[in-house]
Amino acid sequence: MGSKIRNTFLILIALAFTACPQLSVSHVDGFPHEAFQTAKQQIASIANRNPNRSGEATEMHLLVFDGEDGDLVRIVMPLTVVEWGVDIAKANVDSDDFEGQLNPLEHMSPQDLRKLGPGLLVQVDDENEDSHVLIWLS
Repeated sequence: MGSKIRNTFLILIALAFTACPQLSVSHVDGFPHEAFQTAKQQIASIANRNPNRSGEATEMHLLVFDGEDGDLVRIVMPLTVVEWGVDIAKANVDSDDFEGQLNPLEHMSPQDLRKLGPGLLVQVDDENEDSHVLIWLS
């Protein structure tokens, strides 16, 4: 990993810890059905109240479960922090650091996330890796 990428990652972590109103990492035995069910209910409630995704989102929610380690990570982060992190990354990461891989910084705009509006952003359920990810905006 290039030093610029590593430094940017460390800055993003520092921002997350200082400006993140909610961050928790816990160890669980087995798949945390209740946590994911609650998150899916929150997402469904957002969709029911706002089916057209009108308005701007203000927060990003992440719920990640790594079945191999049993780690459950929950983060609620203001989109302002995401914007700062992307701006810092764009200023410090050289596109050559990705060596032919897709550079997400060239295709990602936090302002576009805001305009996308509240609702589900990403859901990944990888049964082979026993990894599950939910990312949504509110």
